[in-house]
Amino acid sequence: MDPTNIPLHARGVLQNLGDGKFEKLSFLTGILRGLLSKHAQVTKASRAGSIFMLPLYVCIVVSVGYYHEERVQQWHDSLGAFIMFCTMVVLGVIALVQLLEFPFRSTASHSIYRLAVVDAKGKRASISKLFVRWAIVWLPLFLPMVWVVLLVRRGEITSAFVAALALLLLWIGVAVYAVIHPNRGLQDRLAGTWVVRH
Repeated sequence: MDPTNIPLHARGVLQNLGDGKFEKLSFLTGILRGLLSKHAQVTKASRAGSIFMLPLYVCIVVSVGYYHEERVQQWHDSLGAFIMFCTMVVLGVIALVQLLEFPFRSTASHSIYRLAVVDAKGKRASISKLFVRWAIVWLPLFLPMVWVVLLVRRGEITSAFVAALALLLLWIGVAVYAVIHPNRGLQDRLAGTWVVRH
């Protein structure tokens, strides 16, 4: 059986079964019955939830803060400025939060949806693998994000809005691909990792 498709919660049972470590059939039956109540596959819904939960939460917080703050500059009143501001904050927060979660070898959203990232041997991905996976998503977006900030400082709001919108669409495209292929998004294919049930 392919180790990249086995849920983490079933691995110990399968290993013990293969080694013949169950002395009584009743023990095995009880353990297998317990596994029936747990999800075995990563669904598109669980993957979508794990990807979009934090961005949605941050976007709501940013929206509330944005519309309640004192707006001095005229461009703050435009929808384009809000989209640009929200995009930069949301993407920046997600990148930073995921970076800070490396020591736990999991993210909060993965924990909520009972997901884990594994390597080709089916073991939990190392911190270095997780960093590569993170870098594949976020480093290509870092330079455009800096460019958007520079455009805003130079007063080129329209150009900054277009750049921020393109950045947002690029991130959404990668995220949607990961939802369509819940076990192996683009970053997983490039990093040599898989997403499985925890």
